[in-house]
Amino acid sequence: MAGRRHDAGGHPSEYHCAFDAEQRLVQYVYAIGTYHYNWHPAIEVSVLLTGEVEFCADGATRRLRPGDLCLVNSNVGHATLAIQPDSTMVLLHVEPSFLSAALGSGRIGPWDVDLASRETTARLRLLLARMMLTGVDSVEARAAYLRDLFDLVATLSTSCRMSEGTGETPLGDAPNEALSRTIDHVERHFRDRVTLAQLGQAAGYNPTYLSQLFSSRLGMSPSAYLTRVRLREATRDLGDPGRRVADVAVANGFPDVKAFNLAFRRTFGKSPTEYRKLLTVETAAVDPYFRKRFVPRHDAVVSSVLEGFAATADPAPRPDEDLRDELASMEQAARNLASRLASTTARWS
Repeated sequence: MAGRRHDAGGHPSEYHCAFDAEQRLVQYVYAIGTYHYNWHPAIEVSVLLTGEVEFCADGATRRLRPGDLCLVNSNVGHATLAIQPDSTMVLLHVEPSFLSAALGSGRIGPWDVDLASRETTARLRLLLARMMLTGVDSVEARAAYLRDLFDLVATLSTSCRMSEGTGETPLGDAPNEALSRTIDHVERHFRDRVTLAQLGQAAGYNPTYLSQLFSSRLGMSPSAYLTRVRLREATRDLGDPGRRVADVAVANGFPDVKAFNLAFRRTFGKSPTEYRKLLTVETAAVDPYFRKRFVPRHDAVVSSVLEGFAATADPAPRPDEDLRDELASMEQAARNLASRLASTTARWS
């Protein structure tokens, strides 16, 4: 609903696995190129494997080096930019509905990995790497994958949960017709002047109610969503060195270059001109295949890094009584899912 989802992609020879046909739980290793500004209901957890990357989320920018962990909560705008060539990242993309169905919880997160200790970060790295190496090609592998997923969720919930009311947005990802109509209108008309009254008319609701609906479902106003779409398209156009910044601004619905510069700096921490100076031939070469092709499993460097993270001694402390019970419940859920998968496989064979 919000932003554009990752491409389905994936080939057995690549580091890519999708747990279900609906792509509610997907993990892969991919090459980083230029900004691809996006947002979605899913939660993302990732670790940089090689190179150096600029990671921007919710207006904050930081440099990532190999082993650094980052997390994107539901509907948070984010983008990455390769600072060094051959920068790769392992990423877990999970829909809240998948976790809620498996764990019986109506709200998952929000989390902040900056709250994690060094030991917790190492634990999360280990789990992400082990999940990627395990894959989901057999019933046994799927059971092991779910066990590590539930362990990862328990670790985040125990060590990285944000304060109540901080950064929370409802994580229900069922579509809403009014929102869908509004978003469709924005996608088709973002280059034009768009008013709240026009969006209300497209949605079939008065503007005040529409604003409340956007805030409760997506955690942002309609105007903020419109600006995100304009920035998403403008960042792509900035990759064309033949286009002036002022022309990119007007072509994507900004009233003038000043408004574009302000929105860009507020979101990415730099001006469009400063961003352009960071673009290279190597990063631009990744873009035609961004999240359409994934790093092959025979890549010796990436495989070595993943195996190194997965082999790290488990630094997690002994869980307390409550957490031990929670983990036991999660492991039982994994066994139940594996049993159902085995039954389904037997009926198909």
